[in-house]
Amino acid sequence: MSGGLDSSMAAALLQQQGHQLVGITMRAWKHHGKKANYSGFDDEINDARNVAQKLNIPHYVVDVQEDFYEIVVENFKNEYFLGRTPNPCVICNRQIKFGKLIEIMQELGCEKIATGHYAKIKNENGRFFLQKSSDSGKDQTYFMWNIQQESLSKILFPLNEYSKAEIRQKANDLGLLRVAAKRESYNLCFLPNTDYRDFLTENESIKEGNFILLEGTILGKHKGFQNYTIGQRKGLEIAYNEPLYVIEFKKETNEIVLGKKELLFSSKIFLENCNFQKYERIETELDVLVKIRHTNSLIKGKLINQNSFYQIELEENIFAIATGQSAVFYENDDLVGGGFIV
Repeated sequence: MSGGLDSSMAAALLQQQGHQLVGITMRAWKHHGKKANYSGFDDEINDARNVAQKLNIPHYVVDVQEDFYEIVVENFKNEYFLGRTPNPCVICNRQIKFGKLIEIMQELGCEKIATGHYAKIKNENGRFFLQKSSDSGKDQTYFMWNIQQESLSKILFPLNEYSKAEIRQKANDLGLLRVAAKRESYNLCFLPNTDYRDFLTENESIKEGNFILLEGTILGKHKGFQNYTIGQRKGLEIAYNEPLYVIEFKKETNEIVLGKKELLFSSKIFLENCNFQKYERIETELDVLVKIRHTNSLIKGKLINQNSFYQIELEENIFAIATGQSAVFYENDDLVGGGFIV
């Protein structure tokens, strides 16, 4: 129970179905930035506690700040300094929300965990896998491809048949007015008041290097890998006779390669650390629908087992495939799996 609308209504709906509940709020690490009297933790915990009291269920606060920082935040920082574009939600979902939370569930003697995510869970042919939410605008399966079978078997998503608007109305009907009035936050949960670039350079020295063209011509100085992403055009502060984009990070020489936009289009994706849900593995190849960003449309492609790695060949070129991000693949609404882009 995060203190937000979705997790509060997940609890309310399960209670209506007759489940016996225990509410858990995980106190994760957050950066307070320059806002010295930031009270976000306490506000969220109090909102979750108030909902639990209204539902008359026990409520516990569990401190996972140390684990969250070491597992999620350190990875986030390290990836940017390596010139990669991380997706912290993917790491958190596997190891914190559906990792540490399952440990807590077992300690309390509970049988299942439930969250306010918008997704469905299917169990077919001995495999648990996710399906896209009925509310396509709220579907969160992209961020949950890395959850493993053991965890999937213990999860409930009570919101899976509802739209966000319906959930908000149900909260109002139940008198949960404070959480019903809460709006979406699209910031990183651990950086509520700080731009991620400022956070990355707060306690780290800026490792300046050269902007170069493909053939090696030096164009100027960059301000550290953490300030740029693949496909970026704005904020380069480079004068040139045509628009330039970030197309490559050279870690060994601390250089960032700039080039024309057309150099950023590709139809091939190479993956590492894949996790499969619907099938145990893909032996040869499989026709799939692919998404490389949460906001992107699905694109037809072929997932190919290359023995030591997996490769995706798309039916069309897409812009700015960034290492470190997730490529997630589906069969219709079924989540087959995903992997980190290399």
